[in-house]
Amino acid sequence: MPEVTEVTLSAIEKQTRTFAEHQRDLRFLVEALQAEVEDAKRRAMKKIRNAVERATNSRAELKALIEQRPDLFVRPRSVVIDGIKVGFQKAKGGLVIDDEQRTCALIHKHLPDVVDQLIVSTEKPVKAALNLLTAADLKRIGVKVTDDTDEVLIKDTASDVDKLVAALLKEEADT
Repeated sequence: MPEVTEVTLSAIEKQTRTFAEHQRDLRFLVEALQAEVEDAKRRAMKKIRNAVERATNSRAELKALIEQRPDLFVRPRSVVIDGIKVGFQKAKGGLVIDDEQRTCALIHKHLPDVVDQLIVSTEKPVKAALNLLTAADLKRIGVKVTDDTDEVLIKDTASDVDKLVAALLKEEADT
């Protein structure tokens, strides 16, 4: 059985000094790591900016090529080449509501079960909710869909590199 010793202020002081020393060591190591990470970011940012510029330029060239030959993407509308999905996809159309009062009345008439989701209490259609409706339902309630055209699709299916690069560039701009 371990020996029970009396806890004194002296023992607490000694343990406090030991803990403070360990905390200083830990803080020093963390600060050194942070400095190394910042130094690595600084060294890499020039290369990253150059790579972003090259990728942006080659993406623009690829987009131009795809736009010149939409006939190559009829069926299928897109293909994956070397992990990049290219072709065409439907662009998200915008909603035009010519007469909000009329649209609200038609929602009440044709879609009474979802009135609270499609109309705010000021009797104004909720475009985010309307975007979820079918074209037939939109037509029935007097909403036209505009800009429902094809747009070029270029998407890396393998990674989230674009998000990481955007975060690094944003972080650099903020400092």
